Amino acid sequence: MYALHTTEGYVLASYPEREAGRVYKLLTRDLGFVYARAQGVRELKSRNRFALQTHTRTNVTLVRGRELWRVTGAYDRTSIMSASVRRVLQLLGGVLGRDEPLRLVYEHVRNMERWSTTSDCVLSELQQEAVTLIRIFHVLGYVPIQGEPVVQRVLFRNAVESAALSADEERQLVAAVNSALSHVPDA
Repeated sequence: MYALHTTEGYVLASYPEREAGRVYKLLTRDLGFVYARAQGVRELKSRNRFALQTHTRTNVTLVRGRELWRVTGAYDRTSIMSASVRRVLQLLGGVLGRDEPLRLVYEHVRNMERWSTTSDCVLSELQQEAVTLIRIFHVLGYVPIQGEPVVQRVLFRNAVESAALSADEERQLVAAVNSALSHVPDA
């Protein structure tokens, strides 16, 4: 008997496979970044096809196959996300490595999604995106702990609770994100 894993996750990308299947890149809360195959998901009668749209958050049930995970079910699609969250998800689809346990990366994306839906967040959309990316790149090892004071402030304090970033701090943060992105292989 195979163990079923039900977890929340983001659909980063998908690719058609054979007649009616798809291969998905998923960033999940419990399993990290995984590739998963869903058979028959492109058929009209498939119940899973709407829950597995690209750049959405969904609950997915997976079972470990020989080479890839297999999707056995998906439900509760959440597609109301800002453009900046979708950009971060698209970027992560090209940056993350296969089968990495990255719960912290998932939590940073989830926090950004929460920021974009609350009215009490003091950060602009660009600042939310930069803060999230700098934290993710730090987890992945592309941003050193020492460096710009604004990067240290963002890494080790909750930027949402503090005052909004100044225009100069925003420029420094965007420059740090671009610098980290230049060190990412194949990004």
